[in-house]
Amino acid sequence: MSEIEIKIHPDSADFLRLVAKNDAAAELDAQRLFILNEISVENIDEMVKLVNNNGKPRVMRWGKSGFDPKVRVPEFMTIPDFKALLQNRAVYKDLPATKSKPARTVRVDLAKHWLEDPTRYIYDGLVFDSKRNSKDEINLWRGFGITPAPGDWSKMEEHIAKILAAGEAPSEKYLLHWLAFAFQNPTERAEVAVALMSEAKGTGKGMLGRAIVKAFGAHGLQILQRSQLTGKFNAHHALCGFLFSDEAVRPDRVEDDNVLKGIITEDTIQIERKGIDLVTMRNALKVMLASNNSKIVQASEDERRYAVFEVSTKRQQDQKYFRAIQEQLDDGGLAGMMYDLQNRPLGEWHPRSGIPATKALKAQQVLSLGAKESWLYGYLLSGVLDCQSRAAPNIVKSGEFFDLARKRPKMGHNGDPTLSTFLEDWGCERKRSNGSHWVFPPLSEMRTAWLKAKPFCPPFANPEAEWSSGMDIDDDDDEFG
Repeated sequence: MSEIEIKIHPDSADFLRLVAKNDAAAELDAQRLFILNEISVENIDEMVKLVNNNGKPRVMRWGKSGFDPKVRVPEFMTIPDFKALLQNRAVYKDLPATKSKPARTVRVDLAKHWLEDPTRYIYDGLVFDSKRNSKDEINLWRGFGITPAPGDWSKMEEHIAKILAAGEAPSEKYLLHWLAFAFQNPTERAEVAVALMSEAKGTGKGMLGRAIVKAFGAHGLQILQRSQLTGKFNAHHALCGFLFSDEAVRPDRVEDDNVLKGIITEDTIQIERKGIDLVTMRNALKVMLASNNSKIVQASEDERRYAVFEVSTKRQQDQKYFRAIQEQLDDGGLAGMMYDLQNRPLGEWHPRSGIPATKALKAQQVLSLGAKESWLYGYLLSGVLDCQSRAAPNIVKSGEFFDLARKRPKMGHNGDPTLSTFLEDWGCERKRSNGSHWVFPPLSEMRTAWLKAKPFCPPFANPEAEWSSGMDIDDDDDEFG
């Protein structure tokens, strides 16, 4: 017989460990523990578990992931469904003779036999924790997909430094620290998502994310469709430690933004499976985003959830360069990267610490300005107001100005009182002489006030400039006075 060891751990979800030497048949035999049609009285304890799910008994087995058939994910059955599934499986028991009945053999459904077995274990819920080994719970952590070991990953390291971090030392340090945190704490959330962006295609921004997904094995997930993030059923998040969103998120959609913020920062995550009640689990997600769009995240003015990096285009479409990186990763480099990052000193560092104030992050904050702020910012950039009065370029006709504002995207619901309050907050004054007008402060003053309130915006090209006259001033407009 070939040298093989199958270890069964009834107190852990990681109940199958196979150690075999050049024996494909033995590996196949072990994989049969996952095949429902192979279930029998001899292996049922290894194939299914009875677990308490929010006060309701459920039978759990390891089924195929809808994302990757090679990855096993927990599936849950109600007791009636479990019995129906195994109604063609039975155990035959020899019963001794009694006063009223002779000795006989009876048929007992396998599911009934297993459920009523007094030695069958009852698990008190699910956990996902690489540092915890509770006998009473099923731990969904099953280890990395790659075993860390010393190896050369210098090409990926250079790619991170020169391309993903674009040669910026603070960005490089943050990225490496963030990755080290991910590998040292695989079942803890990072609370900060890494966002890699470039409007140019073929720059290599997705290469790192795909490598980390592979390293995390059953606990790494790459999503390509927004429904995989925002869909109602999210069982795949239950045992996910690293999530890579490749062009899947639309930050302009409120639903996407809310879901993304939740999975980045919340302590727990609600897991919903088809036909199974909601269950609250520890949130272990570390999120990386990649996009070719100019806007990749909805970044607030005091943003603490995203570290955003604009990827260099120096190696755009350089297939030889990317192939060399991949070959090195495949030749032990990925294991080497994991090994070095797991041993990278972090001390008390956390991803919340020192998020780089990159130009890319500031650009996302500008693109994420509210509708009214974007409306005013456009005028501060151009130095020209619409609907100007003939009296002066800093005076506008109120009714026409507000009507035009409401034609802008996401501005239609703003009534005159709302817009009036907004302008007053920025120092504008309403005058009612020969009609209703708004008087804007000097452009230089408004620009100074704007940059003080929103320091992430870039300096204005000509800070000393004042309001200019537009080309569409109505010559018949009455003088303001």
